[in-house]
Amino acid sequence: MNHFYPNNLIFWCFFVCGMIACKNSNNPPTVIVETENVNTSSVEVQADTMSLLTIEGMVCAIGCAKVIEDNLNQVQGVLKASVDFDAKIATIRFDSQLVQPDTFLQTIEDISDRFKVKELEVSK
Repeated sequence: MNHFYPNNLIFWCFFVCGMIACKNSNNPPTVIVETENVNTSSVEVQADTMSLLTIEGMVCAIGCAKVIEDNLNQVQGVLKASVDFDAKIATIRFDSQLVQPDTFLQTIEDISDRFKVKELEVSK
């Protein structure tokens, strides 16, 4: 005697729904967009400025160094910031016309009272 189980019904419902959902449909139409040539010769590129900061008070790579790095990368004018937990140094490339190094000091010290910038070097 063959018994019909609800599990079989559920399996077949999913199977049929899957087959219907996977059915190939017509490809969407291709849209062609016309563009104009853009003259990039007039774009000014600012020279990067590099800043090295020695940071005290970090106790871990993820909770401290990564948080500092993420906050520095959110500062307008910062091109790239990275924090080396082992060396206790933040390296920041930035546009000196948009941001000044004292902003980095404030950004770091605003994260926690525990973080202190002990040395700051700036080079072009």
